[in-house]
Amino acid sequence: MIASQRTELETKSAQLEELQSEIGALAREIDSQESQIAEKTKQVEQLQDELGQLQSQAILLEQDIASLRSEIQAKDADLADLILENASARRVHVSYFGLGVDENGAGVVFPMELEIIGSGDGRISVDVSNVDYQTGFQEAVRTAAAVAADYTGIAVSDKDIIIRLVNNSDGLITVDGPSAGAAMTAMMIAGLTEKQPDSSVLVTGTIRSDGTIGRVGGLAGKADAASAFGADKLLVPMVQQFQDGRIEVVGVSNVEELVRHVLG
Repeated sequence: MIASQRTELETKSAQLEELQSEIGALAREIDSQESQIAEKTKQVEQLQDELGQLQSQAILLEQDIASLRSEIQAKDADLADLILENASARRVHVSYFGLGVDENGAGVVFPMELEIIGSGDGRISVDVSNVDYQTGFQEAVRTAAAVAADYTGIAVSDKDIIIRLVNNSDGLITVDGPSAGAAMTAMMIAGLTEKQPDSSVLVTGTIRSDGTIGRVGGLAGKADAASAFGADKLLVPMVQQFQDGRIEVVGVSNVEELVRHVLG
């Protein structure tokens, strides 16, 4: 009986030692895991600190970006105002020559000047010096402006246009109504596209609202004047084309042909 109990005691003692060994191993594992957890916790805290710093930096950067955007928008607005101001203040000048007749009915060549003011309300005015423009001239100026705007695709309703006719001779010259319409159309197209017309090419002809070139009077005298002026070419309405031994006379039907000869 005692032997049996001793055997059981030894067995139980061995089992206890084994359990205590396992408990010790588990305790050590727990200690190791807790150490690792403490290290990980420390790393997490460090990462959280770094994250907080990065978030603070991101907020500052966002504020800087918003400030820079505001500055850029303000500068863009200032630049747009400057561009608009320059465009408004811009004046385009075009010089050309027209054909008319003097008091004796002879043809004459006289200077014409065009000024386009970048900021306006669509006013079109005529300034003359020693020139008599007859009925229909102002309507021809308005038609020339409308045709030039249609041809170029550039509005004139927000601009002011001034046409100046200058006669430096002693006598009075006459512009017979709309006969300078084609020449004024060429000038206005030149001004809107910032070009200068070829003064070696003179033109006489009316301008219609559809851009076609119409009949004029006094062609023989105007051909004399153009030749004496030294022009290389005289443009006339296609239906009135004629031959002249002193100067090349070319018939034109519409504004496209007119521009091709006068502006190239």
